[in-house]
Amino acid sequence: MSWLTKSWQALARSLEAAHRRLRDRLRPDIRVHMVTERPTQLRPHRLYVTRQADGPAFGFLLCPCGCGETLHLRFFGERRPRWQVRHDARGRASVTPSVWRQAGCRSHFILTSGRVRWC
Repeated sequence: MSWLTKSWQALARSLEAAHRRLRDRLRPDIRVHMVTERPTQLRPHRLYVTRQADGPAFGFLLCPCGCGETLHLRFFGERRPRWQVRHDARGRASVTPSVWRQAGCRSHFILTSGRVRWC
């Protein structure tokens, strides 16, 4: 492979990475919204969290890939899968462990400080 081809490929990879970083920075953060019951209509960039007496119960958010599916997250009990949710002073959501859809779009991501990090 010639040096010109290698240089062109390296440039293309760099531009793709820069595009991904810029696109991710321009997207709004995902923020926690506490609700008393599951909303009927979900809005993008919001993690709706229902509560029970001893803490968060369930979370609902639109899949960040854009497929339009609602993701259901359980934050309590012994049943798996189960996640933990936190938010900072600005309301930006963090969810652990990663969220991995086993059907549909098969998205796999980590939500940290309101930002989606694709796995």
